[in-house]
Amino acid sequence: PYCHLQFSSVKQTNKQTKQNIMGRASLGSFGTDFATRHWLSLDVCGLLCLTFSFSLHVFALFASAFTLLSHHVLAQVLYGTLYVPFALLALWSLYAASTTDPGAVPMGARPIPANLAAESDSIVTERDPNRGGMRRRRGIRRCRKCNDNYKPARAHHDSVTGRCVVKMDHYCPWVGNAVGIKNHKFFILFILYTFLTACVSLTLLLIRIIRCEYYVAPPSNGTGTTTTNTTNNNDIHDHPPHCNPNHTIVIMILGIITLLFFFFTFCMLLEQTEAISTNISKIARMKTRSGLVSHPSEYAPIATEFNEVFGGEHPSLSWHWLVPLPGKFPE
Repeated sequence: PYCHLQFSSVKQTNKQTKQNIMGRASLGSFGTDFATRHWLSLDVCGLLCLTFSFSLHVFALFASAFTLLSHHVLAQVLYGTLYVPFALLALWSLYAASTTDPGAVPMGARPIPANLAAESDSIVTERDPNRGGMRRRRGIRRCRKCNDNYKPARAHHDSVTGRCVVKMDHYCPWVGNAVGIKNHKFFILFILYTFLTACVSLTLLLIRIIRCEYYVAPPSNGTGTTTTNTTNNNDIHDHPPHCNPNHTIVIMILGIITLLFFFFTFCMLLEQTEAISTNISKIARMKTRSGLVSHPSEYAPIATEFNEVFGGEHPSLSWHWLVPLPGKFPE
């Protein structure tokens, strides 16, 4: 990672390792504590929402295969060439966003020597624990919730994971993790590929509706009731042979889920375009607009020659933006 995200860690004491406060927790080698080796937020609500996100994608993947593809070549082509790849990429991005360290500041981190003098003389805006409200002082930023650990510029404390996260955008329960410098790319790809799967799913649903003529009412027999065909002593509507009426409820559920995800992810993508184009996180934009900054450049981007969300050597769109792999930043 580039210079402003470089941290040097020191070995923790046994007392610090055993602490479990302010959201930090560990279970074996998994957790968000300073000593855990594998990052995973153990917040119950976040784990439930994360499981729900995975389950909905898997349900839609199999429900579409069993209900929307019968005897229609176009639907089968769209499903195989677009829906399946988009759904797998969405699941991959979701896994990466939930299990990647978002940029948590390690215990014992220190400013790099080149910035030590500037940070020691910087004006810090922080909450006054004695009088309440906000106060300003000169010195290195520290987080009292992280045992007065060093708090780099543009880092914010996340109360759910219990860690200070560099360039934190927000905490998202649907990925069960804070969104920061290291997993912001995965979060955006998750909502992007979820949006694309919703678009393809809506197309498959439209094909199904047209082919099975769900928009046409069953014919009337002139007495105010609809005609039916009797087969094996079961009364069913006269559907085309490739349209199984038993799939109607599943298709309705799939349609509701698809519409909800379509509008939700569309709004999220619009909201995230500002973070991509400005290299400024959501929390930083909110604090700047609220006047909770000591200087207008406090949350300014580090550089303009690359994108801080997706990495790379230049700020323009590149193929690696669309692959759920960790972004590489200039040294």
